[in-house]
Amino acid sequence: MLLSYDFEKIAYEHLYRTLNKCSSGRVKANINGYMSHIRRFRNFVFSNYNLEIGVEEKKDDGDHINHIEKKKSVVSPVSTYSVKNYGVDIKKATEAVNKFYTELEADSNARFLSWEHCYKEFQRSKDLDINSKELLDYLALHLSFYLASWGMLRGSSFLLQKDYKVQYDIVKELFREKYSSLWNIDCKGLQQEDNLSLLMELIYTLKSIYEEKRANVKSVENEVSDILITKVLMGTLGCLPAYDRYFKAALGKYKISTQNLKENSIVGLAKYYEEYEEELESVRKKISTARGLEYPQMKVLDMAFWQLGFDMSVENES
Repeated sequence: MLLSYDFEKIAYEHLYRTLNKCSSGRVKANINGYMSHIRRFRNFVFSNYNLEIGVEEKKDDGDHINHIEKKKSVVSPVSTYSVKNYGVDIKKATEAVNKFYTELEADSNARFLSWEHCYKEFQRSKDLDINSKELLDYLALHLSFYLASWGMLRGSSFLLQKDYKVQYDIVKELFREKYSSLWNIDCKGLQQEDNLSLLMELIYTLKSIYEEKRANVKSVENEVSDILITKVLMGTLGCLPAYDRYFKAALGKYKISTQNLKENSIVGLAKYYEEYEEELESVRKKISTARGLEYPQMKVLDMAFWQLGFDMSVENES
């Protein structure tokens, strides 16, 4: 389990089943504590690249069994990832960013601007006291409208049955000091083991919070989606693109990274940005200057691959 790229999902599911069976307390709240300990242990495992993880039996000529230590190199998603031959030219990717930006500029009330409004207010407030009721309410309202603007309050979503104050606990969690390194993090920072592990912890914590909020919405049986969680993170911390269907379609077609929200997928995105840092930074800085807002690196990738995926969808329908 510790060595699997599906580690977070597998560990969470095992803990959920075990605690449901053996614990009388708040299962989902307890899971987060256990997951934190397991992640720290996993980081310890990853730090030992020659960890002995088994024994192999071998018979000598006298039929005596000798136990031979079998060593396996245990490495993290960051250290095992190698830059690939991508299926899209960087020029096409930057053109997609510019196309997205052109449509944003064309309408002073474009829904694309909902991201800017939300992200700007969270960035302005990150050093303020989130215990202020006025600030908490203000940011929850911004987050709610941004999510609505980007399709997260459709009929199949439990959020459609809630008011904007359902975001209070989400906002409070994002403002915890332990996540400070994730705010507007760059792609180099995302490849650090401690930041990557912290991000995965935050993802599962946000899912747990939402799962508790939707527990009484009987008409909705869908799981809390990666799309919702990543849209929240994109609109607040700016640390991760939104893994919606257009974005993932582009990742798959152009062999940028894996389409599932896991550590190796995040590392793949960061590596892509690093590979073409000069071109992507040029576009990012121009947009940031024009908009008077420092766009995070992950937002540039979000724009690029959302637009490419959207264009693919349009072509397929025509």
